[in-house]
Amino acid sequence: MSDNIRKIGNTYHYDFMLNNKRYRGSCKTGDKKLAENIADTIKADILRKKHNLPSVVNYRFKDLWDNYIEFQSPGKNKDLKKYLSKHFLPIFQDMSIQSITTDKTENYRLNRKLEVMSMKKNKGKREAEISFRIVNAYSLLKWL
Repeated sequence: MSDNIRKIGNTYHYDFMLNNKRYRGSCKTGDKKLAENIADTIKADILRKKHNLPSVVNYRFKDLWDNYIEFQSPGKNKDLKKYLSKHFLPIFQDMSIQSITTDKTENYRLNRKLEVMSMKKNKGKREAEISFRIVNAYSLLKWL
């Protein structure tokens, strides 16, 4: 969809015409693929305003999560994501996507680490042997 992306210095810039009006600006990234996505998003936002379409749809986290899991390839990675979701889904499921911030996810991870630290370390107890690596995998932003 992006008409013209060009690199100026270390960053890409968009430059396109829409309804006889020229739009130019920095994508603020050195990644060409990301710059193309940014330019396409800017163009879509302009078209939404022109046709009085809503620019932001308020999705619940659970709806998007279920959709995301449904389209994952079967295997260990999908199983791990489903397993991890049993901890964070009850907390985030009814929140709108716009209300979930990096601070909220980091606060969740910190609380989960404290919860793990307080568990007994008995061998054979799977939940008690959870590692911080797994808790760090809870970062919702890695998968969305």
